[in-house]
Amino acid sequence: MIDLETKKILEKNQQLLEDLEIRVKKIQKKMMWGTIGGVLKIIFILGPIVFGVIYLSPYVNGYFKAFKPMFETLQLLPYQAMVEDKDLGNDSQASQQIIDSFCDPEVRDVMINQYCPKE
Repeated sequence: MIDLETKKILEKNQQLLEDLEIRVKKIQKKMMWGTIGGVLKIIFILGPIVFGVIYLSPYVNGYFKAFKPMFETLQLLPYQAMVEDKDLGNDSQASQQIIDSFCDPEVRDVMINQYCPKE
């Protein structure tokens, strides 16, 4: 019924299909592991960021509160108000206030006396 040549062609096709099936399974495994690796990368990158935002926020706030006296001594409060969007007029006015506070000899003396130990 089926001649010899047709039978050989069918066997060859069967072998090629089996080979393709093996290759497709390998490709599927690689894609699956690539997806898992991508998810793990995202977790390893975003995990510490989320951890830091949630758990370290109080410590960072405390850190900035500890430096508040130094900012007040340096008279950076106009700059802080500018960052917090308080009404100070225009930005050049706030910038000028900061420059004036650094150039004031009395402020410099206070900073030196407060932060530089006397020997």
